Amino acid sequence: MSLPTIPTLPLVSSDPNAKIPVIGFGVGTTWFKRGADEDTLSPETVDAISTALKLNYTHIDGAETYKTEPEIGEALHKSSIPRKDLFVVTKLNDNLDDVQNAFSESLKKLGTDYVDLYLLHQPYFRHKEGGEEKLKAVWKEIEKIYESGRAKAIGVSNFDVEDLELLFTFATHKPSYNQIEFHPQLAPSQALLDLHRKHNILTSAYAPLTPILTARQDPSAPTPKVAKTVEEIGKKYGKTPGQVLLRWVLDQDSVVITTSKREERLKEYLGALGWELTKEEIDRIREDGSKEKKRAFWGQIEYLKKKDAAEGF
Repeated sequence: MSLPTIPTLPLVSSDPNAKIPVIGFGVGTTWFKRGADEDTLSPETVDAISTALKLNYTHIDGAETYKTEPEIGEALHKSSIPRKDLFVVTKLNDNLDDVQNAFSESLKKLGTDYVDLYLLHQPYFRHKEGGEEKLKAVWKEIEKIYESGRAKAIGVSNFDVEDLELLFTFATHKPSYNQIEFHPQLAPSQALLDLHRKHNILTSAYAPLTPILTARQDPSAPTPKVAKTVEEIGKKYGKTPGQVLLRWVLDQDSVVITTSKREERLKEYLGALGWELTKEEIDRIREDGSKEKKRAFWGQIEYLKKKDAAEGF
């Protein structure tokens, strides 16, 4: 049985024909390297990326903070897929004081002379003293990289409305992409989605499977209502809960990032393609998820702790 080709969406880029595959393989979270492991190439991670490429996941999403750029580079080197047919993403987070060197190091580890998309990983440093000026300085350096052609497109991650509006006050080149935690228990506000549309910013979702991963990771934890909802809807279409959750994001004109150590699971996720949820089903999933809010990542940030408390998390 042949594998489906992952569809694409247009992306504002120095390449007028740029398109980004709507499902990307993420090389963070599960693959994150810490401590002594940071300087050791992980064969398991290389093999997983190679498997994803074999299954037509040509959009590879990495970041310097994951410490897995060398593994991406090794897998791309081993692959027979031409570079022009790959979509490689990395992110800046750890070296905000030396953006040019950080980017050069990322390219070296990735084994490529350009990336298709370069993201500022988070805006939370702007809430510290001098943070707004630092954000401006960092973005100006990212713009230089874009103008040099070494990043075909630039964007951000974890930015909310206020973060983007601040960025717009000094940006020469606006971000073309915002990757956010996006699932039924942490759906983006309509204000953020409207701002994205107004400024041609493509929305991207990470942690899309959070409602069902809770149960997988801790069988003793209460099952969120929305997990039961997507299971019920999945039966109607002959789809798994994971496929429904991915489809829920895709049906909102968004890119989705997922990952797995299991080839069977990656094949399963491709089953999110080629069908659609109804508007009523999309709304029902959003409504049920909103009743049990959950943030899977960055919850340790003081700014987000206060924000989440105010919003009833």
